[in-house]
Amino acid sequence: MANRQMRGVIGVPGFWLNPAGKLKLGKDYDYEKAALVIPYRDETGRIQACQLRHERDGESTYLWLSTAEDRLTKEPHGTSSGSPIHWTFCRSEKNEGDAIFITEGALKAEVYVKLKPGNLVIATAGVGVGHHDLIQAVRGSTAIIAFDRDHRDNHQVCKQLAKLISARVRDLGRVDSHKGGCTFIAVWEKHKGIDDAILAGIEPEILTIENWFNELPKRARDEVARTWQAEEFELSANIGGGSPSNRI
Repeated sequence: MANRQMRGVIGVPGFWLNPAGKLKLGKDYDYEKAALVIPYRDETGRIQACQLRHERDGESTYLWLSTAEDRLTKEPHGTSSGSPIHWTFCRSEKNEGDAIFITEGALKAEVYVKLKPGNLVIATAGVGVGHHDLIQAVRGSTAIIAFDRDHRDNHQVCKQLAKLISARVRDLGRVDSHKGGCTFIAVWEKHKGIDDAILAGIEPEILTIENWFNELPKRARDEVARTWQAEEFELSANIGGGSPSNRI
């Protein structure tokens, strides 16, 4: 019976078989509060992983619905989901010249698309993960990075944004057949996420990397400069003319 139960779900993140031979999804206990299940879709629209969003004391906590390698003895036959990026659209739907927004979190990406239909958005589960996948996803396209506004104050977030920028620009120079894509940064005032800004009626400003860098507070600008220096990245390598308004 256990083998028949597992046949269709082996390798699907979140499923495992407990010692009694019972198929389980998630943890082997009841959560204290209800959780919001957030699907992460691939470029064809298929669900590749899920996150659980819990609320406690006004704060949101996100956990992957999966089994980590260090829990396989307690959750046998489990599988890790990894940290995939989320697509709000199918790659086949993209037209030449379409810009792609990059933001934090599948939920935020889906809310943004709901508020601004027609936009193409991909999301990383965290500012420090999925950079390689993000860069591959936006090859040949104008990319607009829309990380949370706290990158201006949070040095770790700002450092990861700087790393993503340098990796993206290097990729443009390395893959000759995909040259021509530009990279911009979306900024806005007051609200943390781009979804909150749009909901409040605030239209993000789209800046070139050079203008974004020059407008950063000094401490954030110094953090970006140190990150780029460590990676031997020069800001001038990104400057290619044009402006956001005639590319989006």
